[in-house]
Amino acid sequence: MKFKGKLYFICYALIIGAMLFLFFTNDFGLVDIRKTSIIVALGIDKNDDGVEVTAQIALPQPSETGSDTRSVQVSGEGATVAQALDEINVKTGFYPKLLFCNLVILGESTQGENIFKLLNYFYRSEFISQTATIATCKGESRELLAKKTSGGEMPADVIARCLSSELKKTANVSSVNLKDIAQNYYSKSQSVYMPYVDFAPSQDASSGGEGGEVEGQKYQFFCDRTALYNDGVFKSLLTLEQTFALNILNGGVRLAVLPFVCDGLHYVMGLKNNKGGVDVKIDGNGVKITASYEGRGEIRNVDENSTPKEIAKSAAIDKKVILAASQEIENRIKSLFTALNEQGCDALLLKNKFYAKNYKNYERYKDKILSGEVMVKVNIGGGK
Repeated sequence: MKFKGKLYFICYALIIGAMLFLFFTNDFGLVDIRKTSIIVALGIDKNDDGVEVTAQIALPQPSETGSDTRSVQVSGEGATVAQALDEINVKTGFYPKLLFCNLVILGESTQGENIFKLLNYFYRSEFISQTATIATCKGESRELLAKKTSGGEMPADVIARCLSSELKKTANVSSVNLKDIAQNYYSKSQSVYMPYVDFAPSQDASSGGEGGEVEGQKYQFFCDRTALYNDGVFKSLLTLEQTFALNILNGGVRLAVLPFVCDGLHYVMGLKNNKGGVDVKIDGNGVKITASYEGRGEIRNVDENSTPKEIAKSAAIDKKVILAASQEIENRIKSLFTALNEQGCDALLLKNKFYAKNYKNYERYKDKILSGEVMVKVNIGGGK
């Protein structure tokens, strides 16, 4: 018995020793961080020979205080996105990993192309998440990803924050991902939308010559406009107000901010408990669309002197102010429908909604849906 006990002890000691040896001497198949590049964003632009893909690559660097990250931009060209990525691989000597790529940006040069020809790779590849955010931008995406930011961060990180789900809940940004784009495009509506990334010099940036690019100039980004696509091709941009209307009607808005004018005074109202939606049905011989919104308002700011008592009752709003805010929302919604009808873009998925409830009449009315009569209902609580 004593011999068996000693044998067990020796075996356990050998196993533990072997594990410790492996732990301190083996990386268990992990690639050395110096030989690995992590793509955090991809930009796609068109050129005469096909496409140019720009990868913003994060390169983790060891430091005395832990780890640091620097970024580089590397571009590749090819007839397809896959070929361009392969060229990036050849140029860098690193295997480009897309598992951490959460942002795909389409440059302005892609606007005349069916975007699904460009995005084909992403739906076939198992190495990129379908939840990656997609957007289009002013100018070329390679130039956007090369811009310096006021905080010294990677442009991809700053843009990703501007397109975050938190900002989407404020009705300011129409964030979508690869999965959303595919679902909407291959539905009855065949229309998609995505955020439009714009930029401007930071306020602390040095001013240069007229229209000139200043060396070392830093930029800030804006994503509060929306690009419309019909049948995969870019059509137009929605305004900030139309983008707001699109987002409140699509739902999911938690807290929105609405500026408006009442009796010559400029107000800012916070909107919570937001509910929005669109209904499509046959009314007589035509199509009738009902767009509805309801929420609860609070006055956040007004450009006049207010007493402490008035400020304490920000949730108790005069009826005329409620009416002015409601009218502002109604105007934004009507403007949105006008833009969608003019561009033939079913960004609100009206055809899908009609087909789900009136599929027997769909073929008869499908070409009349976008031009249907629109009725808007707005209900803001909080009045006194």
